[in-house]
Amino acid sequence: MKLRYILSFFVGAALLAACTAENPVASPDLAVNANPSILGVGKDGGSVTVQVTAKADWKVSSDSTWVSITPSSGSAGSSTITITALANDGDERQAPVVLKAGKDSKIVTVMQEGDIHGQLENDPLTCAEAAALCGKLNSGETTGKKYYVQGIISDIVEEFGTQYGNATFWISDNGSDKTFEVYRCLYLGNVKYSNTADQNISVGDKVVVYGILMNYNGTAETSQNNAYLYKLSAGTDPVLSTKTPSITVGAAETSATFEVSGKHLTEGWKVSTTADWITDYTKSGEGEGKIEVKFDANTGAERTAEFTVSSAGAADIKLTLIQAEYQENGTADKPYTVAEALEVINGLEDGKTTAADVFTKGVIVKIESVDTGSYGNATYLISDNGSTEHTIKVFRGYYLEGEKFTAEDQIAVGDVVVIKGKLQKYIEKDGSMTPEMAAKNFIYSLDRPMDVAAALAAIDGMEDGKTADDQVLVKGIVTGESGIDTGYGNATFKLTADGKAESPALTVFRAKDFGNEKFTNAEAFKDGDTVVVIGQLQRYVKNGEMTPELSKGWMIAIIPAKAE
Repeated sequence: MKLRYILSFFVGAALLAACTAENPVASPDLAVNANPSILGVGKDGGSVTVQVTAKADWKVSSDSTWVSITPSSGSAGSSTITITALANDGDERQAPVVLKAGKDSKIVTVMQEGDIHGQLENDPLTCAEAAALCGKLNSGETTGKKYYVQGIISDIVEEFGTQYGNATFWISDNGSDKTFEVYRCLYLGNVKYSNTADQNISVGDKVVVYGILMNYNGTAETSQNNAYLYKLSAGTDPVLSTKTPSITVGAAETSATFEVSGKHLTEGWKVSTTADWITDYTKSGEGEGKIEVKFDANTGAERTAEFTVSSAGAADIKLTLIQAEYQENGTADKPYTVAEALEVINGLEDGKTTAADVFTKGVIVKIESVDTGSYGNATYLISDNGSTEHTIKVFRGYYLEGEKFTAEDQIAVGDVVVIKGKLQKYIEKDGSMTPEMAAKNFIYSLDRPMDVAAALAAIDGMEDGKTADDQVLVKGIVTGESGIDTGYGNATFKLTADGKAESPALTVFRAKDFGNEKFTNAEAFKDGDTVVVIGQLQRYVKNGEMTPELSKGWMIAIIPAKAE
């Protein structure tokens, strides 16, 4: 029997006992007794009293932190104690309260009703309540039990499709905000969506979803594939929504675009703002449309503009434009080094990202995954010098210009990339920190080193004694002695495509260390390591013999043989 159905019995019994036994008599074989010995408390908490009779001085205590007891001790005779319980927003619970007098003891049990709001189909959580519940969880933690959540669809990430049979969308209480994310939930009846003739979802639809909730890195959502669409009602009320409630732009940018959608509107929508740094913006529209915003490049501190979009009968939606403060580094012209980006990340609060996209340059040192399917993104590590230490994880980034990856070999270890995206101080479940370029970043520029064969072919087409004007990146395997001279601070060594001594080789002549600095470590790299070097190709001729060389260069990456 559920506690909420028996609480009235316990409370009634306590009242009856109090009325029929004004002076309880202690059991003849115990030094202490209590009446009643079982008490019920509602989920909102409160106080209950217990009559204590003792033949000696007594004490009372409980290990349960949600109850408090006064007084905590007394003398022989008849006494009254008050037990106070805190409100309960979790499951049903009970607290043993122990009375002791001499060598004897008596246990009084306090039973408290749990909060079952949201667990019954006729009593669902609102979106705000679901978000608040998830906000009490640790990142990555789930509720464990299932809840009903009702709301209005405000944005659709992926509608129901037959490939995976699920959908991802945002719901809110007003149909405009992104309050709670329904992530990859199944269709009505807790089955995969398989028939395109079945009703799909639209912005403005009223829904009830049922499943396990979770906190995913601060986002309140349903646990993946652990929820389903319980009810679906096509919306008829006017509703405004946006896929871009907040946009952050860099200091040098001069425009931004918000997307707005109107459903069941009786008239068009209007836009207003009081921000004086906005030079022009779209002031009205109908149905689905775009709000183009114009402004000057920022030369000072970060600034914010808020816009209100309204239409008769629909809840207003708020749009926020943030322009980052002016900065010299982290721009397309002067991207952060990985070391500089790590300093920025260390200065962020746990779990936070930079306000605006920044540019970071590094060498790819490890590729963790490349998805060439529906997601089309990749996760990999970059560093300043090819080391697998002091790296930034580029998390689920896209290819050039934000395009999806279509082949795994579109990036490779040793590629020099500039990434555009937000820096993030990501906190793992175990509490450790991972410095990241947050999801949805993309490759702004990519310099792929030519291989040794291509470098040799280019040199074959040059005149004797000539040196190319442009610098190039060359990637190869150190074959033979490393040739590092810490006295002069340079290194001369050979590169081949396969690491075999008999293979055609490119001689790297007197190259410097990272940053075009002198070598100070005689073991900076060794035979078998893969390196990327930047320099000028040269067709060097002496005594009638030609040596293909890379001169006036320095190291870009060193990938130890074991890591390749």
